[in-house]
Amino acid sequence: MGDVTSLYEYRVTKDRACECRSTGEHWFEPTRPPGIGWQMVERIDIDAETRWRRAWTMRLSHIRDDVWADAHDLAKRGVGLDMVARILGEHPQLGYSGFNTLQHYPTRQEFRESREWMLDRAYLVEFHLSRAFLRVLPQSEKFNRRFTSYTWKHIVERWAYEYISNGSLIVAAISLGCRVKRVGDTPNAWLNIAAKYKLPGQYLPLLAQETAR
Repeated sequence: MGDVTSLYEYRVTKDRACECRSTGEHWFEPTRPPGIGWQMVERIDIDAETRWRRAWTMRLSHIRDDVWADAHDLAKRGVGLDMVARILGEHPQLGYSGFNTLQHYPTRQEFRESREWMLDRAYLVEFHLSRAFLRVLPQSEKFNRRFTSYTWKHIVERWAYEYISNGSLIVAAISLGCRVKRVGDTPNAWLNIAAKYKLPGQYLPLLAQETAR
């Protein structure tokens, strides 16, 4: 298709270009029609972007709400408690905020209590939300040293719009077969997840495929 020749054609073409971003389909960005000022064209650009982002957000909300409901239902029924208990038994230094440190757990009692929290159904939802996100990501042979578990927990939080503890994220990763390596004396861990994006929206294609199964 050549350059657009009218304001109407520009508007339609701009909307189509924005729409194609969601599918990865190739589409050219239209050029300014002759005789039309930049200010008016920029206004159309903003309107098209707004419509596209709103539609994309609605897609994200639909996926998130679906997974959110499943996670809360599983937690309410206590599904996964045995798995969490087993993993905590295999990793005695792992608590709600991650691996045991004096900064997070000044006393042994506080550390024991944090592990007990993870076996409460109210906290189990964090485990299921983390699993729902992490299970679509590919695993690699080497540890991904770009992100720690603390980074991943924040990525899941932005996607799920719900608090996720560092410990719940690590337990969820282990339950999916991920290898975990503690980062020095910190509460965080390296994971062998082969992913690099920090924005939840960049994982939407993978999440969409998973939730459609």
